[in-house]
Amino acid sequence: MNTNTSTPQSEPNLANSDPKLAELSQRAVEAGQALHNYVTGQDATPIPALNFSGMSFQLAANDISALGHPIRLQICQLTANEPVSVKDLVDRLGMGTTGQVYHHLRTLLDFEWVENAGRSSYRLNPARVDALALILSVIKR
Repeated sequence: MNTNTSTPQSEPNLANSDPKLAELSQRAVEAGQALHNYVTGQDATPIPALNFSGMSFQLAANDISALGHPIRLQICQLTANEPVSVKDLVDRLGMGTTGQVYHHLRTLLDFEWVENAGRSSYRLNPARVDALALILSVIKR
């Protein structure tokens, strides 16, 4: 149970900014519902897309955990449409130092959620947009 009563800052909503992401989000919701129905026994139809053979669960968990901080999700949101400089990230996130931003960027870079766009600017990795939209649409409450 979430006992946090503070008002959340602007949360990432990439699906609202692009029709393709909205469609992907809808498909993710439908897939999530199918998974829920299968796991809870409401529907015994196997889900062929759930083939985990060959997957490293540790690598997958690390990859997803890189997104596990609100600042990192905000960085993904801010860099989704255009490259953003570290200085602009500091200002837009209300952070005190560039060091704090670089700490979060390093994690996102290590797991390829963002990429260097040159001149101390970063952007969301285009190859990861679908994965991020899928993750956010599934966990959206």
